[in-house]
Amino acid sequence: MRTTITLDDELFERAASITGDHNASSLLSKALEMMISADSRKRLLRLSGNTADFTLPSRDKRAADLGKVAEDDASSNS
Repeated sequence: MRTTITLDDELFERAASITGDHNASSLLSKALEMMISADSRKRLLRLSGNTADFTLPSRDKRAADLGKVAEDDASSNS
């Protein structure tokens, strides 16, 4: 979609310095993705406790599982 918008220069520069991306189109796309992601997290958190068997998945556990896969592959190559 093409559109013309007015952005606060300081706000844009702060966001660009955080992401390292100074392209307005991709920076705005990232901002929209982050807003949607934040809303999804809020909705998931509201579900927590409303269902007896619902628990939020741990991001750390998933990252740890990836490490195990890498270790398993390394040991099988020996």
